[in-house]
Amino acid sequence: MDQRDGYMCAQLMNPDRPKWTDPLLTTVEAKAAAADGAFAHCGRYEIDVQQRWIMHLPEVATDPGYVGSRQIRPFSFEAGRLILSDVEKNDAAVARWKIIWEKVPCRPAAIASQSGAFAYDEWPPSLFKRQCYTSSSVH
Repeated sequence: MDQRDGYMCAQLMNPDRPKWTDPLLTTVEAKAAAADGAFAHCGRYEIDVQQRWIMHLPEVATDPGYVGSRQIRPFSFEAGRLILSDVEKNDAAVARWKIIWEKVPCRPAAIASQSGAFAYDEWPPSLFKRQCYTSSSVH
C-alpha cells in the first residue's frame, strides 16, 4: 500500500503456510514455519519516472537487515497492470521475481482494505488516477 504522502507498507504472506488447528497449542516449529512464510516492511518511498523504478526505504521490517536499506523495484505497466520485477540477487534458487498489481473495480476504502484490494487516489501523480489494485506474486 503506497500513500500520496510518500509512505508505504507491504505485507507478503505465503498462502500455502500450514494452518494452526489450535493457536493456543501451537508448537515452536509451527510458529517458526508461519513466520518464515511472512514478510513485511514499511517506510518512505521515492519514484523515478525516467528510470522507471520505485525505491522503498524501510523504517520497520520483519527482517531487521531491511531497516535503513534501499530497495529498488523496477516497474512497468502492461495491459492495465502495474508490474514490479527484477533479477533475484539474494536467493540462488530464484532467477527472477515478479509482483503483478491488477486493477479491480474500486470500492469504498473500508471494503477495499478488508478484501486486499488497494485504492490509489493518485500514485504516482503523473501515471494514473483513482485506480484500485490487488497483487499476486510470481517467481
